[in-house]
Amino acid sequence: MLALVSCTAFGAEKQESSRSKTNLSLIQHLVGTIAKQVIDRIPITKTDSISVRFDRTDEEWIAQDTFLGALSTRSGRVYSNASGEERANILVEVSGLDMKVRYDDMFRDGFMGTKKVRRTVGTSLSCRITSPRTAEVLLSHSFNEHYADTVFVDDVGALELSSVKATHAELPSEMFLDRILEPFVIIGATGVAVYLFFHIRS
Repeated sequence: MLALVSCTAFGAEKQESSRSKTNLSLIQHLVGTIAKQVIDRIPITKTDSISVRFDRTDEEWIAQDTFLGALSTRSGRVYSNASGEERANILVEVSGLDMKVRYDDMFRDGFMGTKKVRRTVGTSLSCRITSPRTAEVLLSHSFNEHYADTVFVDDVGALELSSVKATHAELPSEMFLDRILEPFVIIGATGVAVYLFFHIRS
């Protein structure tokens, strides 16, 4: 009966784990949310031509692809390089891009249970939108979005992408009581098992 309960609990943990999105996909989702907010704040139509200029960073592509995709759903022509600015009637400048992952509050799911940690993914950027032909500022605003959930510590490696620094973060230290109490519980349980083994045999 105990084995059945343990297997059921393990299966439930795996199902919860499989629903956890990767850090990269969450960052892209948050960028998409910001892009939608930008689109909703300015009058963009299918006849507009938009040029998007991102600050140069090692990982700006994470946000750039998502941002351009969102703008493409509202405008007929979207350019992502300087040459497109001559043909665009709307210029979108994205700066201050910050993408972070943080792990906090490591704990166990029940006594001696599986280790979990709170994960927070955040994305922020500043967006300035102007009309190159009239020099009118259509929008100048900073955006900040975040997402928080709880994930299994053993799954953190799979949630990060080795080649993308923005998807990585350090795990917090385990709680002091967990570090001290667990060895004593294991030693105590082993001692009881040994005692019962020899006691029953005698």
